[in-house]
Amino acid sequence: MTAIDRYLAELESRLRVGGRDRKRILAEVRDHLDDATSGRERALEHHEHAIADAVDAFGSPSAIATQFNAEAGSRAMRRAPFVAFTAGIAVFAGLLLAGRTQQRPAVPMNAPLATQVAFFVAVLAFQVAVVAGFCAASRALALWRSPAARDRQFVRRCATISTGALGVAAAGWAITLVLAFNRVQHPNSAVGLFGAAFMIGGAGAAIVATYRLRVNPSDDLSDAYVDTNVVLGLGENLIGFVRNHPAASCLTAAALSAWPAMAHAETTFTGALPWGLIQAATVVLAFAVLGPELGLCTPRTA
Repeated sequence: MTAIDRYLAELESRLRVGGRDRKRILAEVRDHLDDATSGRERALEHHEHAIADAVDAFGSPSAIATQFNAEAGSRAMRRAPFVAFTAGIAVFAGLLLAGRTQQRPAVPMNAPLATQVAFFVAVLAFQVAVVAGFCAASRALALWRSPAARDRQFVRRCATISTGALGVAAAGWAITLVLAFNRVQHPNSAVGLFGAAFMIGGAGAAIVATYRLRVNPSDDLSDAYVDTNVVLGLGENLIGFVRNHPAASCLTAAALSAWPAMAHAETTFTGALPWGLIQAATVVLAFAVLGPELGLCTPRTA
């Protein structure tokens, strides 16, 4: 085994990238070292000395691996919001496909309690997914070129929360569709089941894809670039405002979300009022629990 082989073996053991990227990196490094060795041999340098000098000049495997790992982590971070966004579109499209194709009853009927609970759980989970996805996208856009390790990890965490919430939303809406079949005179069961499967499949695929993203938080570059573009930083500026005014932002969001929740309750105003209160209370609870994880508020310290 030559010095180049030993160098490549150590480099490979330190790389935390996908299989295709791993092969490409190792091939590029070997080509570079071979070319450097050939150049030194043409300068009448001994073969073994030429290899050793080429390896020493290239840099340590640890430093090179850190650079490649950080670059791969940045690419993975940029994919995370797109994965969450695509899953959100799939879940919403499946819901529209299954719901719009069903024949509505001629006389409006109050939905059973189980249907209302499943629907509202799905709506609340979808709202969490939207907020978490927005947090992921805003940080990824603001630090698009070379984000630090903590930012890559933050984006992946937000995307994981978003896709997980989409999974809950897909399951809740699928249950709602199944329960709603009993209220439809001539249900289109095939399309309904296809829409439910499309929602769950899209959310499940996104959860797996997000879990497999390698943002490599242990690897970082000392000269990480911070993008100060005004347009790309609008989302982070909005989140910064929420972080500086958490109580006002949370209460405003809770109040604004209560009325739409009541309007979709499919019952009387008195019957819808508890759902509006549940919606507002859930917003406050979600903000308290997930706010620190999503960067919307500063966690309390002892």
